Amino acid sequence: MDNDSRKNISVLIRCCLCAGGALGIVNNCIGIYFSPISQALGVPVGRMSIIITLLSLATAFFAPVFVRLVRRFPIRFIMTFGVLLDICSFVIMSFASNIWVLYAAGVTMGVGCCCFSSLPVTMILREWYGDKIGSVTGIVMAFGGLFGALLNPVFSRLITSMGWNMSLRIQAVILMAIVLPCAMTLRMNPKKVIQTVPRKVSGMPGKKESVSPKVLLALILVAVSFSAQNGINTHLSALGVSRGFTLEFSSVMLSAVYVANVSFKLIHGWIADRTSPYVSTILCCSIALSGALILLLFASTPFMMIAGAFLYGSCFSCSTVGTSLLTQRAAGDDYAKVYSRITMFASTSYALATSVYGLIRDAAGSYTPSLALVCIFSCCALFMIMMLYRTEKHA
Repeated sequence: MDNDSRKNISVLIRCCLCAGGALGIVNNCIGIYFSPISQALGVPVGRMSIIITLLSLATAFFAPVFVRLVRRFPIRFIMTFGVLLDICSFVIMSFASNIWVLYAAGVTMGVGCCCFSSLPVTMILREWYGDKIGSVTGIVMAFGGLFGALLNPVFSRLITSMGWNMSLRIQAVILMAIVLPCAMTLRMNPKKVIQTVPRKVSGMPGKKESVSPKVLLALILVAVSFSAQNGINTHLSALGVSRGFTLEFSSVMLSAVYVANVSFKLIHGWIADRTSPYVSTILCCSIALSGALILLLFASTPFMMIAGAFLYGSCFSCSTVGTSLLTQRAAGDDYAKVYSRITMFASTSYALATSVYGLIRDAAGSYTPSLALVCIFSCCALFMIMMLYRTEKHA
């Protein structure tokens, strides 16, 4: 193995751990604290869930700021700052005695998460990898689901045995031990910096011209639809219970989603490298749509509920791998600027969707309208992807 190959593998591993920390440790594990903290502080769980909304909104609106900072400072400085900010946020949450401190920590956590999550990681991957960007993006994003699947039960047990305060502090220590060293040492490819000819990205030559407003709007609508599609995931446990199943059965549904999260991200990237991002994203989005339809139509069949949850889990590959690859295909050298705008809208969409699905459930008395809305968002995403493909074909 030559020196360049070793460097590429080293960068890939560090990107995997950063994405795993941001998507898995921060985003996927924060929800397990809502019930114990709400009981300790005497506030409704619904008010606790606002933390996710604030986290997502902070990530959304800091993304354009992050791109400006990258132009002025080395990316490892900004990523290190983000990890340290999240570590401090977890520690602050562990000492919180009222809901407003938790809200403030949610905002700072969202800002920090933006600095070492999908946007910076995919920027680095673009610099170090050429036409294998699809596969490596799938591998890196899969670590978010993998970390979530492995650490959720660990933190749940820590909460039961040691309390939520100590569990949050241990979570901060894990971030410091695993993610911080990676963030401190990641950097752009110095060889790429001096290149004048854009490299090939997933079968598409890089472009230097600005993205047209029509294409940008289509990309934003695709990302918004994917994020809204993802929003029902936070309600899957409640969905299972509302259908008459036990909480244990609902946890099996969530496990099926996590398995699909990892599996389909790997498959998505692999297919994108061998065909195109359009084919892989349409395939995974169609699978997610079929899963949502099963959850909608087969309410009383245990096997179908688990199968539906598994198929629905492919939607996470669309919002991470799919959105990133489609943006790289359309934007080329303008990727960071365009993707930061898309992230802003997508994160806002997710923040709103998680709340809206709950409100619709309360108003209707079931999750049927919410699941129908998920199917509609899936169809909208498929339509806009086809429009993007048609626009590129006739360009």
